[in-house]
Amino acid sequence: MDDATLQREIATELKPLIDELGKDAETAKQRMQKVVNELSDALRAQNAPLIRLHLNTLNGLMGDYAALVARGKALIVKVGRLRPDDERSPGAALLGKLTARLGEQQQRFDGNYAKLKEMQAMANKALGAADSASARLTRAWADMEAFLATNQKLYQTRLAQMQ
Repeated sequence: MDDATLQREIATELKPLIDELGKDAETAKQRMQKVVNELSDALRAQNAPLIRLHLNTLNGLMGDYAALVARGKALIVKVGRLRPDDERSPGAALLGKLTARLGEQQQRFDGNYAKLKEMQAMANKALGAADSASARLTRAWADMEAFLATNQKLYQTRLAQMQ
């Protein structure tokens, strides 16, 4: 691709898409950070209802973040298809800068997505532990009620015998 065409395509098509991706990433980061902070607080407090609430919110936002990651990968593929005629031209240098910027951004996306998946797994594990703990308590309570109901008649009979 000749240098003028390459520079025009970068300026009119790729750069606006990369800038939009950066803005969307910043917006997503702010939303995700708020949810992650609240989920972390709930995990520290071991508050199962709050964990469940914030985990549901996180699950809803994960789809948006995954779409952002996919958009970044698609842009990398699109930029990777462009081949300048002269590797020393200004268009080739600009293309190199855009590729490096996209690579760094994609690296952050992948790292953040991995951390979010880790947080999601921690929350699910905490909910599983809370559910099993509540199930044990429910069984223990049911056993106690059965014991009391069974022995109530016995104690009433003994009380009647003593009178």
